Amino acid sequence: MAKNHQDEEFLFKEECFILTEIAEQIHRDLGFGLHDSEYKLAFESKLKYHGFDYEAQKKFAFNFNGIILQHKFYADFVINENIIVEIKSVPYRLNDYDLKVFEQLILNKPKAGLVINFYKEELHFKKIVLLA
Repeated sequence: MAKNHQDEEFLFKEECFILTEIAEQIHRDLGFGLHDSEYKLAFESKLKYHGFDYEAQKKFAFNFNGIILQHKFYADFVINENIIVEIKSVPYRLNDYDLKVFEQLILNKPKAGLVINFYKEELHFKKIVLLA
């Protein structure tokens, strides 16, 4: 299961730092409380600017005991094939999304996830790491 670890042990630490810096810049520039689609567009433009290898709206299938289930999950962004980024603008705590991202990390084997919430005056984010 998920454990708390020091940042020194965190895979993709540098990439996640840059991604959170990008989110903070967007939050300063656009403000808070807009629809999440506005933040996704801004985030994607910054990913291009910084030269990240990414895929937007990447579709993941659920594999349950070798059976591919009909429900599909679309990650907002998958960066360097290892980091899932979910962009939200919702009035409630990010904990509602933590499990969703963690589930995708387990099922699809990326190594880290960031959930970023632009809804409030203070930017909120969570990082989730899958430890091998």
